[in-house]
Amino acid sequence: MRVLKTLILIIITFSIFSTYPDFLVNASLQVVLVEPPVNVEGVPINPTIIAFFPTPLLEETVIVENIKINNGEIPINVQIHLSLTAIQIIPLTPLSPATKYTVSLKEEISDIMGNKLTGGYNWSFIIAGPTIDQILVSDTRCDIGASVNISVHFNWGNGTDITSGTVFIKDTEAQINQQGWANYTIKNIIFGKNNYNITGIDCNGIKKYQQKVDFPDIIGDIVNINVKLTDDRIDVGKTVTIDWSAKYDYDNTNFTGEVQFNQISLNQVGRQIIYVVRIIDPEYGLIKYKSTNASLILDRIKIVEASLSTAKTKPGESITFSCKALYEYDNTIFDGNKGIINVNGEAMSWSPQKQVWEKSFKLNEPGSLTLKVTEVRDDFYGLTIFNDVVGSKTASWEISFLEVYWSIFLILGGLSSIIIILIFNIIRKRKKKGEDFCKEHPEVVEVEQKACWNAQFELDTAVSNVRDAFNRAMPRWKDNLRIVGRLILDWDLKIALISHWTGAEKEIYESAEKIQKVAGVVTSAAGKAKTAFKEGGEAALKELGTDVAKEIGGDILGEISSTLGQVLELEDWAIREIGVGIAQGLTGINPRRKASNIRKSSEITCTDLMSWIDHSYAWNSGRRPPDTLKSCLDEMQKMLNDLNKALQDFENAVKGFRCITCKIPPHISEEIDEIQQKINDMMKVYGDLIDKVENRLKQARKIYNRKDVYPVSGHEWMANSTKWSEQIDRVLK
Repeated sequence: MRVLKTLILIIITFSIFSTYPDFLVNASLQVVLVEPPVNVEGVPINPTIIAFFPTPLLEETVIVENIKINNGEIPINVQIHLSLTAIQIIPLTPLSPATKYTVSLKEEISDIMGNKLTGGYNWSFIIAGPTIDQILVSDTRCDIGASVNISVHFNWGNGTDITSGTVFIKDTEAQINQQGWANYTIKNIIFGKNNYNITGIDCNGIKKYQQKVDFPDIIGDIVNINVKLTDDRIDVGKTVTIDWSAKYDYDNTNFTGEVQFNQISLNQVGRQIIYVVRIIDPEYGLIKYKSTNASLILDRIKIVEASLSTAKTKPGESITFSCKALYEYDNTIFDGNKGIINVNGEAMSWSPQKQVWEKSFKLNEPGSLTLKVTEVRDDFYGLTIFNDVVGSKTASWEISFLEVYWSIFLILGGLSSIIIILIFNIIRKRKKKGEDFCKEHPEVVEVEQKACWNAQFELDTAVSNVRDAFNRAMPRWKDNLRIVGRLILDWDLKIALISHWTGAEKEIYESAEKIQKVAGVVTSAAGKAKTAFKEGGEAALKELGTDVAKEIGGDILGEISSTLGQVLELEDWAIREIGVGIAQGLTGINPRRKASNIRKSSEITCTDLMSWIDHSYAWNSGRRPPDTLKSCLDEMQKMLNDLNKALQDFENAVKGFRCITCKIPPHISEEIDEIQQKINDMMKVYGDLIDKVENRLKQARKIYNRKDVYPVSGHEWMANSTKWSEQIDRVLK
């Protein structure tokens, strides 16, 4: 077939020469046709290589010195066959697949009439071989840690699919299927631009290939969300406005998708943490994010301790209505610097000496006023909602019987005593008639008595519910305190060792006294530890570990509160948990290596401490319920709110009784005082503990940023310090 094709081309060329001889005389020699064609791809590995000319060639010029084939690097030895107007070039070395070859004809070649191949002639072709013509990826921008599918298509360079073979992408093997595709899954995409390439193929022994398309970059990204509130302390029941902004972390471009937040209760006084629970990204389909949290306080003004200077007075004299007001969330005083309180629509005045709000009222005629707080304006936080737990007070202006008698005596002057007695009797009867109302209407007394009993029963039930809830929660609260206290002790022991080995005491501890104390304990214990380690074995080490724990742990308890000290039962658990590990740590020979080992161990403790501050860490810790110190405080605050509501409901139920006075039974009142005192004590302990945990997290940030707590000050230090700084900052915010 090749011979026939060659003969046909020769005949065509000779025909041209025979037809147009005059045109070809004294002209530059030109190549009229080549085989394989110029720049053709998919040429068989043993090709027929021929150059055709319009005139017969001079045999002396058609020599191997004037004809070359190379692949851009190595010349190929060839053999030449001349046939009048055609030169056939036969490579003596097998050509390589998927390789571009160039044939070069020098200008020394001439025809029989002396016409030279001016400028020479070059043409190229590509031998068939594995060729990458398509690369498909499932996603070019995805979540950090996600998986991406890559499909690479191979043909033989001539459109025919390769049906078998092995491909290596980053040294991971994938097989070429019947349709020419090699499929590969990349797992755990890292942040930033990820580059992937073919690192090798094997198609029936052929390992060389050409690539027509480039691998796309795969970007691992995460959405960075900043959550802020336009107002972080608002009225109970008011809608909160969340002001958030988000950017793609990779290129800092704006994220325009949807951010969804956790559901919070707006109808209860307390602190609510607002955090992101989900994002919807229409641009890239990302679902991973990192976010700050926002703290919202729902509050109102609580009116307490309202009173009258006197319940009754005579016309023309003043009665002063006074009250105290608190921010219900934290029980801080609402004073004259914060805003104004109105009673019956009139502004009250703040008394700095008495620390109360006051307003005086006066009637010049007999009568009464029902005095009640009607409005609160808070200029400090902008609150308007108030909770009046004391209700209204009634002030009366009355004329006494003696005043009436004396007035009548003065007016009548000289009237007889009979008339005076008659008038006295009339007045006394009228007064007696009012006093005898309750005797004349026993049904009113009965109704009020039943209402009083019901109100007392409802109050007793509500208080019992709070007491039961408190008794159920108290063991869990105490367990939480023990756990956090142990974590603090564990942390302080590890940090004491690290700071001693690295000389970081001044950076970690705020007071000089604390520096000397910790350094003294560790230095003293180190000498004992070496002796105990050599001579006393495990028992001596355990005893030493207990001593160190008590020294530093006792200092921890002194920082927090006596109540927490009782809860923790230090001696009981310090002996169990400190033990051999701490004492062995004190015997270290290589301080930096020991500091690095303890630092790794402290990261677990640090994560546990963060889980008691941040809800998401609490959830991820597996703790159920996912308590944080703040969520326990909210629980306690709700119990106090329930007690206050029960008292308010009782006051509303018995208000306006005419015939009886309904009071809270002494045993209920004592129980309320006892529960409130216990809850307030526990809230103080939890508040102190939050401060201590946050201080330890600040220590952690300083320690993890030090180069000398890592084996080598390189990549591990940079990655770890950045990671922990970001995590701790987010929790503290």
